[in-house]
Amino acid sequence: MQPDTHRYQARRIYQVFTLLGVLVTLLFVWTLTQQFDWVTFVFLTFAAIFAIINLRWALSRIELTPSGVTLYEPLIQPTHVDFRRMVTVNEAGRMFPGVSIVYYPVGQDGLLDMEDPRSLFLPALENQDELLTVLQHEIPE
Repeated sequence: MQPDTHRYQARRIYQVFTLLGVLVTLLFVWTLTQQFDWVTFVFLTFAAIFAIINLRWALSRIELTPSGVTLYEPLIQPTHVDFRRMVTVNEAGRMFPGVSIVYYPVGQDGLLDMEDPRSLFLPALENQDELLTVLQHEIPE
């Protein structure tokens, strides 16, 4: 018996970028302990932001269920999008393309709000082509 859900992990490159960002951040911290410099502090901030963003992507996971797709990100409530709410699904991005989903949110009255579409961007994934094929097949016509 197969489970009803299928999980996708973010590509390993996000782990590598996180490690590089942490190493560069630590190097800037060490440099600042030797002598404070505002330029170094600015680059420290950019390196830390780079590491945090890549850590977020590295820890993200996507779950494909019979009714839709769910994005799990650290410290953020999971985002679930039903197949029936999806408008378009495309591969988007340049260096490491991810999956972009445009969908209709559910309004306060419980109906689809077709005047205010939203988008959800998934990070680049292992087996991304498989997920993209399933999502494009499940979009209502």
